[in-house]
Amino acid sequence: MLFKYSKPQTYIVEHLRFTYQGVNYHGNGVLTWEPEEGFYLVARIHPKDKPVQIVERSVEVYKTAYIRLWLGAGLRAVLPLRTVRIWEFMQMTLSQRFSRALFIHSTEPSSLHSWSGNALFESKDNIILPDPLAVETKIQEKVVEQEYYLGGLYFEGPQGTKVIARAQGESKGASLIRAFWNFPLTAKGKHWCWRYADGFRLALSMLSGQMVQMKYREVHRQSRIYQEIVKNPPPFNLGVVFRLFDYAKLNKEMILRLAEFFAREEELVDVARRIFLQVAEASRQHTIAGQALLLSTTLEALLRTIYKRPFQRNKKKSKFALNHFLKKLRQQYLESSPNGSQWRPIISKVQKAYQRLRHRYAHPDWLTSSGGSFSKEGIAQIINDMMILSRFYGLVILRLAQIEVKNPRLPAPFETWGPISVGEIR
Repeated sequence: MLFKYSKPQTYIVEHLRFTYQGVNYHGNGVLTWEPEEGFYLVARIHPKDKPVQIVERSVEVYKTAYIRLWLGAGLRAVLPLRTVRIWEFMQMTLSQRFSRALFIHSTEPSSLHSWSGNALFESKDNIILPDPLAVETKIQEKVVEQEYYLGGLYFEGPQGTKVIARAQGESKGASLIRAFWNFPLTAKGKHWCWRYADGFRLALSMLSGQMVQMKYREVHRQSRIYQEIVKNPPPFNLGVVFRLFDYAKLNKEMILRLAEFFAREEELVDVARRIFLQVAEASRQHTIAGQALLLSTTLEALLRTIYKRPFQRNKKKSKFALNHFLKKLRQQYLESSPNGSQWRPIISKVQKAYQRLRHRYAHPDWLTSSGGSFSKEGIAQIINDMMILSRFYGLVILRLAQIEVKNPRLPAPFETWGPISVGEIR
């Protein structure tokens, strides 16, 4: 790891350039990093070209501009520039904060026949990984120190494939996890290896019931090293209602299969990713009405996307036959797994939970008497319905990733839960 995430850094920018509104700008300045604040660039700039003439009636598409920095000694950086202060441009200065930066290091060409990388993740709660690990420190082949970790992950496959992860410690109330990976050049592409970091993050997030954040990733590509440093928001727990799974100790095969799945660029991968992000967003809503509505509409969005049925505002028959497409989902993706017949009662429960949540908030009554939305019975039903949908989304993601679900289950009503026994958390 060339970049020390937890320590402030300062770089002298020998040269920078970017294009904004058809004008090429050049300049130099100073780039600083503070773990709590992110990156801060202060530079003197000057235009090199005249504005591009726009043809009448044409439409200018505004995209993110990228500032390219040359920091000396073969080190470059790229920063996303989304907004600028016009008065600063008039002064020929630029002072801007950035939440992320990509560093590119030029190195000697490597003869290795593999892609390798590593990343640092931050979780809200401790994540129990499946393998015990021992880390040895050697000096001239003599072991001088040994460290043992109860929670780690170690996988070694054919052609030099290797994935290792371990807890690294804590940072201000959050836990840190570092992951390393190595894949053969012939099996995976360089972009896939870069995306593997975020795939691993999503796998940890879904299986542990929290939003894990990536702080840093690094990939080695023959004669270059690419590093992305990110100041992400803090990780957060989804809570017992919105978590997709109920694992105390994570399963190695599921971590690896999901990480590989989310490293791909495919439509089903994007659907699965958006399902999880919607559930996470629902858990952050401040009202139970907002939580229930966002969680229930995710089901319709999922089916509309997979079966290419976008909403059409002006179409006469815009009603969506959700039950029909839910049946297609069951037949196409769910029942192809072992014990396929077990999915039928699950789909029935999901349909009823969806209908109750949608109808309750499409026609709210706010009654606190028996049967009303804010009665004791009403609140209990809402919580149980949201748990049903959340766990169902987790099962759907596994099947989209072609991971077998041998015994699909939905959670029992929370009123029936007893105290957790030791056997349940092993």
